[in-house]
Amino acid sequence: NDIGLYLLCAILWGVFYACYAGMYESIVYDTLAEEKQSPALYRKIYGRIQIADSAGLVLGGLVSTFVATRLGLRETYFLSIPFALLAVTALLLFREPQLHKHRRQLLGAQVRETFRAVTRRGYALPVVISLVIKTTVLFMMFEFAQLWLITLNAPTGFFGFAGALLYAAIGFGGWFAQHLHIASRKRMVLFVVCLVVSLCGLVFVKQLFIVVLLQFVVIGTLVALAIALTSVLHDLLPSHIRASAVSATSTFGRALIIP
Repeated sequence: NDIGLYLLCAILWGVFYACYAGMYESIVYDTLAEEKQSPALYRKIYGRIQIADSAGLVLGGLVSTFVATRLGLRETYFLSIPFALLAVTALLLFREPQLHKHRRQLLGAQVRETFRAVTRRGYALPVVISLVIKTTVLFMMFEFAQLWLITLNAPTGFFGFAGALLYAAIGFGGWFAQHLHIASRKRMVLFVVCLVVSLCGLVFVKQLFIVVLLQFVVIGTLVALAIALTSVLHDLLPSHIRASAVSATSTFGRALIIP
């Protein structure tokens, strides 16, 4: 019940997220490069990872609901320790791609180069701006999704179902990204229209099930768009700043939520 400890944990979580953002994408892209595979496989492989990630989140959400109703909060946290250790073990066994280590830089120099890369004029800047907007909207969807349910007086039991469906949208986006071709203008127009209509629906629609379905569509399409755009961004940037560039777009997007 200590507010100071809570703030400390929030800071530590922020440090974790800053380190986490961009790592998935860069590891997949660099692994494909080291294995002499086509960068075009990025969306397919990363899409599958998102599907697996989504399945874990959905399963974890459903199981945690069952566990939390039968155990106290303290016991629930202790129960998560073995699973965290399994994740650490898997990480220790993972062979990290070395492509990004071919060029070593001091931290200050890398930060400056990353900032120049994500803000320079040209093809990269529109991609970065799109990723920042995507990050802002996607985080708002996850952070504020329950506000729609509260406003519509959703029953308590419905929250678990809605949360599981939103996590499932990540997997849907991973699957959809494998079929999304941003070079096709017709497909992108259809994609954007679907996204805009869904966002407008969240403003005007008052039916509970339709709202949750629209949230699913918005999150799924944004995840698919993120995979496609990060693929383009990785194509444009050298390996040693890929992770930091994607992390920077995530940070900018998060910062826009504050106002």
